[in-house]
Amino acid sequence: MSTATAAPKKTKASAAIKKTAAPHPPFAELVREAIVETASRDGVSRPAIKKYIGDKYMMEVTPAVITHINTAIARGAEKGDFVLPKGCVYIRSSCIKLSIHMSIP
Repeated sequence: MSTATAAPKKTKASAAIKKTAAPHPPFAELVREAIVETASRDGVSRPAIKKYIGDKYMMEVTPAVITHINTAIARGAEKGDFVLPKGCVYIRSSCIKLSIHMSIP
């Protein structure tokens, strides 16, 4: 009998490239922070949220970033984290508010 050893096989897990962490918090947190920092009784508009995120995190507001912001707002509204005006789920000019349970104590 021969005592030859076989080379270990590479697995997909070891060959996978690890993603680096984003230099900013998740977009839902960014939107929440923008609403809190630019507090207004009527809420904060989407352009104001985009401007705040772009200025504070030195982020270029590209179409991809806008999509992430809009998705975070839509998901937050579904979960109840954000309050949108009645019937205005997809209107881009509506003002967004924090819901009561997300408000700062």
